[in-house]
Amino acid sequence: MNTTKRNWIEAHKKRFFQYFGKTPVVTAVAPGRINLIGEHTDYNEGLSLPAAIDRWIATSIYPLSDSTRIEIQAPDMSAVIRWDSAQPFTPASALESYGYGAVELIRPLLSQFSGAYILIEGTIPIGSGISSSAALEVSLIKALLATEDVQLDPIVLAQYCQQVEHQFVNVKSGLLDPLASIMGLQGHALRIDFSQLSTQIIPLEWEHCSVVLCHSMVQRSLASSEYSKRVDECEAGFKEIQLNDSSVLRKSDIRKEHLPIISNERNRRRWEHVVNENQRVDLFIQAVQHQQWEQMKTILHASHMSLQHLYEVSCMELDFLVDTAYRYPTLYGARMMGGGFGGNILVVLPSSEVPAFIPYIQNAFYQKFKLQPICQVYQTDNGASFL
Repeated sequence: MNTTKRNWIEAHKKRFFQYFGKTPVVTAVAPGRINLIGEHTDYNEGLSLPAAIDRWIATSIYPLSDSTRIEIQAPDMSAVIRWDSAQPFTPASALESYGYGAVELIRPLLSQFSGAYILIEGTIPIGSGISSSAALEVSLIKALLATEDVQLDPIVLAQYCQQVEHQFVNVKSGLLDPLASIMGLQGHALRIDFSQLSTQIIPLEWEHCSVVLCHSMVQRSLASSEYSKRVDECEAGFKEIQLNDSSVLRKSDIRKEHLPIISNERNRRRWEHVVNENQRVDLFIQAVQHQQWEQMKTILHASHMSLQHLYEVSCMELDFLVDTAYRYPTLYGARMMGGGFGGNILVVLPSSEVPAFIPYIQNAFYQKFKLQPICQVYQTDNGASFL
């Protein structure tokens, strides 16, 4: 564990004592994630290639055996959540939905849990597109389970996180984010096959490379509603293929030859993106393994163009950032990352170029939009752990 992370965790535990006058019984830390390639494929039983990163959410807990009081302090969000676990409670904000939902889902697995003091803090900027929500869910659920030494399979743990999103936050999320946060490994990416819920650790043999995220300065206000629309559009296309081809039993069975079956052009475009994006995941892995930088550049560009024109989840600011990145002379690739309609682009380039690249793209963006985009360099990190 690096010194920055260790010092931050120690300070977090001291703040717990300041809030509650108690020393936490357990502290769980879960990282955010980047997704190198494989976007909008997880809920379509496809492939993705995320990696855990060096930004975290920490959750510390002190169980209250003689009380049904639950108090969550979340100073990063200027929030305090309190409720009585023996009484009905209706969450009034997204954070309350996450906190209450996680506790309610996990309580049946705990024989002695009644109340708790909980502190949640993080270094992941909220709304930054690197999955602060999944890191929050993973750290909170792992900490709750650890109070009674209950252990879950990583896939099952990720499914509980997904259930929080579906049941309490009303977001039809996939499993990509929690799996990356749970199973990430420093220096590696995680190839996830969502048709089988299987994972494979992929070494990132690019020690001279850096990953930079550049924020479009567009808040993803449409992301939740449009995300759900894309889920529904893909489901409609899948059902139409199933009605006309008995060999297609699952979404993972869909191939290029099935696309003409989809009568709705919009839904057909969605599936064209998914089918091609799945192929790009393995092509990207091959390019990394063989250090084929130009091939990587081509693959990432194709991914962005597909998200822009076929899946239609990009926006003017994201497109400008990607186009500007590709005009930089030394680049290994760039694309929009995440759900879309704002958020970040992901850029891969030689580490030696980062000091020149960041002001280059910031200046170009400012000239166009009169805003200064936030650019951050990220390193891979290990998945969720106890500290």
